[in-house]
Formats: sequence, C-alpha cells, structure tokens
Amino acid sequence: MDSQISGLLLDKSDKSPISNANVSIYFKDMKSNCSIEETKCLLYISRTNSNEKGGFSISRKLFLDEDYGLFLYIKADFFLKKRVFNVFLNTSDNYSLDIGSISLYRVKITSLINGTILDNLTEKSLEKGLVLYKVNTTDNITILKTQSLNISNGLFEINFTLLEGKHYTAFLLFKRKYFLEVQRNISLNLLNNYTETLETIDLMRKSTNLSLYMNIIDNLTLLGVPKAHIKVKIRPFLGNFTLKSDENGVLAMETMNVYEGLRYFLHISIKHQF
Repeated sequence: MDSQISGLLLDKSDKSPISNANVSIYFKDMKSNCSIEETKCLLYISRTNSNEKGGFSISRKLFLDEDYGLFLYIKADFFLKKRVFNVFLNTSDNYSLDIGSISLYRVKITSLINGTILDNLTEKSLEKGLVLYKVNTTDNITILKTQSLNISNGLFEINFTLLEGKHYTAFLLFKRKYFLEVQRNISLNLLNNYTETLETIDLMRKSTNLSLYMNIIDNLTLLGVPKAHIKVKIRPFLGNFTLKSDENGVLAMETMNVYEGLRYFLHISIKHQF
C-alpha cells in the first residue's frame, strides 16, 4: 500500500513559509530495540524538498499491520536543524499522516558595525561622542530599540545578535557637543558572522558669529585716535587683518564665522603717528 506523509514548515520568527528545505524521512520498525542512530535500524530513507508555501509531501509503500516509527530530519539554509519524531500504528490502505506545521528556529549570528569618527576641521579623532542606534526589519518593524554607545578615541563598535538570512536596516545617529549631527542608514544582509566597517564619519563643527569692537583712546587727551593702524591676528584658521579706526577712534570689525568649541588666540597691535 502507499502511505502519504505531509506537513508544513514555518519560520518561528515571523510564521512565514520555508521553501526548498530538505526533509529526510526515516522509518523504523518499532518492535526493534536498537537506536535510531544506528543505520541498520532504518527500514529505508526518503527525501523531499518543501515547496514555495513551505509544504512537503511524500508517498511510500509500507507493510500492512506493522508499527512504524517516523523520524523527520529537516535542514534549511539559515535555520537550526530539527528532528521530529512521530509514531503511527497498524497502517491500513491509503493511510495518510498530516504532521501539521513544524516551526524552525533561525540561526542567531553576531553582527558588527564599526568605524572612525573625525573632526572635519582638524582631521583628528574625536575623543568623545555618542552613537544612537536602532535596528528595523525591512517592513519597518523595530526589533532593537534605540540604544546608545560612547565613542572612545574616535572609534566605535556596535554588536548585534540578529537572525541569519534576514534583512535589516540599522539607523545610526552620531552626536557630539559643538558638532552637527550625522545620520547613517545601513542595509544589513546577514550571512554568517557579519561585519560592516564604515567609511570615516566626518562631523562638521557648528559655527557662530564673532564681532570685534574697539575704541582707540589717546592716553593724554582721552580723545579717540582717528585712522590708527591696527593689525589683528586670530588663530587658528581666521588669519591676519589690517584695519584702521574711524574718525572717532572706533574700530568695528565685520562679523566673522567662528567654530564652536575651539579656543581662539587674538593678537592686536596698534600703531599711530602723531
């Protein structure tokens, strides 16, 4: 007689069907006391693959009125191997066994994202900073809520434990005082132990305005000194300026952009001939 064995393979993480999984079916005479690990105990071996909907089915001829142990060994890419045991007794004509749904667990793998953070202005590593990150599935379901990581010596390293073969998006936000925030979205296609090394992340400093106002006074008359020659040096980055006071001895230097969080050195020399 022919007996039919069928079932359905599902991904435990999201209940989606698992296609193209290898299903090996072993039969054993239950009257025998030997272990199923012993090849001599197996009456025969049958194999099949699951279809697009995760279903599998196999038909084999069995002896009537005998007891059989049914063992399924299931192997699929990205999933842990699974062994299922079932017993059916006293087979009869057109016997059919529906095992039902079988859930497989995906392999968990370690994923790593690392990189270097630089000050775009000085091209030096940032000693401190913060990385905020979260991970979503491709259908925008958050599976790792926002977490934070301190940057040390310009380096950062983020470790995830995720499911192999799934597709994710990691959202990274780099923050530091005096700097503009930078965001990176990274597509993660996880195979084996996954490592993503990012290109250097350059953070741009915030800028603010600097205005220089000065009143040049004659020490004897206490009057303003007109047309005094004034040399101004601002370090770093801003350079040298040669200016003159107005008719009232006032110097009002135009507004300049300076970068927040930097220490500037201002050197002023004044020359005037009476």
